[in-house]
Amino acid sequence: AESGVVGLFSWTLGGGITEANDAFLAMLGYARADLAAGRVDWRRMTPPEWDAADAAAVDELLTTGAHRPFRKAYLGRDGRPV
Repeated sequence: AESGVVGLFSWTLGGGITEANDAFLAMLGYARADLAAGRVDWRRMTPPEWDAADAAAVDELLTTGAHRPFRKAYLGRDGRPV
């Protein structure tokens, strides 16, 4: 995961990000120290128009144990969409 340009991360249902590769952190303008301090939260970084897609993915995960991958936007540390 660290050798690619694709941003990857592991998350919790509560919004926390437990691990992220450097590509993900760089795309969103965060440092590894931000991740360690708990300042990187996928729910807070998600624009409101993605709430329904997130809810569907979480429901699918809780129902089946997995969810299909999907692309979505996040808001970077500076508020820009990524």
